[in-house]
Amino acid sequence: SVVTPVEARAERLQTATITDASGFATPMPAATIEIPASWRAQGDVVWNHATNCVNNKMRFEWRARSRDDLQGFEIMPGYSWQLAGTQIQMNPCPAQPFRSTRQFLEAVVQQRRAGAQVLQYRDRPDQAAAQTPLAGKQANPQIHQRVEGGQILIAYNSGGVEFREVLGTVVNFTEFRGNVMGGASTVYAYRAPNGQLDFAEGERMAGSFKFD
Repeated sequence: SVVTPVEARAERLQTATITDASGFATPMPAATIEIPASWRAQGDVVWNHATNCVNNKMRFEWRARSRDDLQGFEIMPGYSWQLAGTQIQMNPCPAQPFRSTRQFLEAVVQQRRAGAQVLQYRDRPDQAAAQTPLAGKQANPQIHQRVEGGQILIAYNSGGVEFREVLGTVVNFTEFRGNVMGGASTVYAYRAPNGQLDFAEGERMAGSFKFD
């Protein structure tokens, strides 16, 4: 029999399940993602009960790696915050200065990839559009919403190997009576040695991520 290109592509992939082992009475699937069949995955959903900001309690800490550990894809925790200067005391989410997706991603790089060099930032209006509510669908006309998608390209050395990595997310900014909130559900990252970063492969994995 003849294997079609679609079938051949499917044979090279596996569907990985990201599990929430502690949020319910029994372990539950939290999300799925398609990764190369030869890669191995680890991690799950971690609950942070130390915060009173509800949106910051559930944290994705999951990664997949190639057999040689040189290529990888990671789902990092999302984050919700109040824009500093607009915060209100009754809101338990932290105050931060991030006014844009770029500022938020730069902070993620500082925290998760200390010492990395930022090479480029790219707006992703296509990813933002996929999460933007249709006009007229907002429940409260007093709530003003802005959705921004973005990616940041960084460089760093690890174990003597020079890497390139793309981190991306979509941030939903909402304003209600002067209080501005920012929130990203997750941050994804795709890395490979310099010269081997396949942007299309990273896009494919990011696009296959589905909440369950």
